[in-house]
Amino acid sequence: MNKNDLVALNFRDDLIKLLNKYDCEITGSCMDDGYMNLEFDFDFGNYIMKGKYNNYNIMKENSEKYESIMDTYILSCFSEPITMDGLSNVKVHGIFTNDENKAENKIQEIYNKLDKNNIYRLINSKNQKELQLLDGSRYVWIKPIDSSRGYKCTEAFIDRELTLEELQYNVLPICIYCGKDTVKVF
Repeated sequence: MNKNDLVALNFRDDLIKLLNKYDCEITGSCMDDGYMNLEFDFDFGNYIMKGKYNNYNIMKENSEKYESIMDTYILSCFSEPITMDGLSNVKVHGIFTNDENKAENKIQEIYNKLDKNNIYRLINSKNQKELQLLDGSRYVWIKPIDSSRGYKCTEAFIDRELTLEELQYNVLPICIYCGKDTVKVF
């Protein structure tokens, strides 16, 4: 027995304790395209956590379909936008995700919808994804980390796969000028 075998056994024990603590079970198999399903059966509703490759989403059964509760939670963090007295020049539209490919896809989606005559520059490098418009507006990939907290956004595109901690401590302080109508979850 090697060290990795022991790590795997410890993980198994921790996972069993966690499953018992929250009264849930893991379902799924290799036949499910590698997806793991974690089913909760609480007295107040049925939940399922489905995911693949460390991207997991918790959904709640609602009228025989499942809806993402992370989407609902994110949107509940916002109300009416705060007025930006003296900050009318803030034209940053944040794209919050840890996933470089998701950021690139979202920038491309926005680019495809815009009038190409209004686009100043499209930056697509490994660490920077940004779409700059002639009016000074910028669509910027912002990783939800402490060093990004200097940004202030008027519109946000928030990845539903962020952790609650990333959302609370990094995304929400940056989105102080956003309201429900200027936040989209993807």
